[in-house]
Amino acid sequence: MIKILINKKSFRGVYSWSDISLQKFCELAAIPIPGGYEAYILADGKFTIEHIEDYVEAVSKITEQQIKEEFPAYYRKVIGCLTNIPFKVIQKMTPDQVNDTYEYYFKPFVISLFYHTPVIHFMGQITQYEPPAVRSVRIGLKRFKLPETVQIMDQEIPLANEPILTYTEASDIFRGMKINKDDVKRLSLFMAIYCRKKGERYDERKALERQEVFMRCPMSVVWSVFFYTLRRLKDSTVTIQLFGRLPKQMEEIVSAARTYRDSVRSVSSMKSVATED
Repeated sequence: MIKILINKKSFRGVYSWSDISLQKFCELAAIPIPGGYEAYILADGKFTIEHIEDYVEAVSKITEQQIKEEFPAYYRKVIGCLTNIPFKVIQKMTPDQVNDTYEYYFKPFVISLFYHTPVIHFMGQITQYEPPAVRSVRIGLKRFKLPETVQIMDQEIPLANEPILTYTEASDIFRGMKINKDDVKRLSLFMAIYCRKKGERYDERKALERQEVFMRCPMSVVWSVFFYTLRRLKDSTVTIQLFGRLPKQMEEIVSAARTYRDSVRSVSSMKSVATED
């Protein structure tokens, strides 16, 4: 967990994927995302010189109301979800405090929903998260084992001992799934299908009953099981669009995009006039 100082008072917030449970991640995903924000994040993630026109077009559409009201209101809700800061304290935070707290600590958890894969801040940049290798997970007093591997000629074969039924169940759940705000709750059933007590065989009834139990599982373990297993499922793909850099104030980004757009239009107009002359 991370310590956050607000007006000389100390609070705690999630810092890594191991600090956030699947239940808390679902709560984060349920917060309504303001119009234009996802489009901006995706355009920013694809930003290159070749795609600068698309980036400028997306960013230029962001309105002053979104910058001043809608986006900050969303940031405050995210901070309220991922910290123990009381709502009345969050409401009194300055715009700079809200923006900096969101950008430096919690933005990666949000944009993971847009990229459909987990990301983190690393040395000031957004980069893909590599989940740790785990063999089991303890939830309360219960320990559940992850899918087994077998060693064949010095090569580990994941899920080699799993019955075909588990492949079928997981494939049905994740057909067309992108790990976005609408699908994230289904991760609990995925965990229940593949994580079982030692020596226990797959049972559909038990998997359904254990969905709520796995909502308490840390997301670091959820991602580990998910990506470890997903590679073995037929027709599964995980894609990500990343462009990392130090976060900037939204106003600075929008202003720069508008300036670029206006300058391009001015140059185009000058060329048009010159042609007419």
